[in-house]
Amino acid sequence: MVPSGSEGDLHQLMDQRKRKRMKSNRESARSSRMRKQKHAENSVLRAQMMELSQRLESLNQILHCLNNWVYESEGFETSDESFTTNPFNIPHLNQPIMASADMMFEY
Repeated sequence: MVPSGSEGDLHQLMDQRKRKRMKSNRESARSSRMRKQKHAENSVLRAQMMELSQRLESLNQILHCLNNWVYESEGFETSDESFTTNPFNIPHLNQPIMASADMMFEY
């Protein structure tokens, strides 16, 4: 039996709505997957940032200790402002390193 005009139109309308709904669901699922992927990427980046921040803090602490050690061993005051603006302003650190081929074979 072939559907009559109004039944055929209704069937066609339902098929259109079904296709539209399926397309919308596919787009929604794709969008949801992309959000989840970006969330995972953000989590990884956040963890990497935390690790790098901790490493930087550790290096800054080491540098602070070394700076204090250099000051104390050279008799500099730790409150010297020039060192904080230019840490390589210490006299012995500004001297060139001298080396010759003769020196290399002594060891």
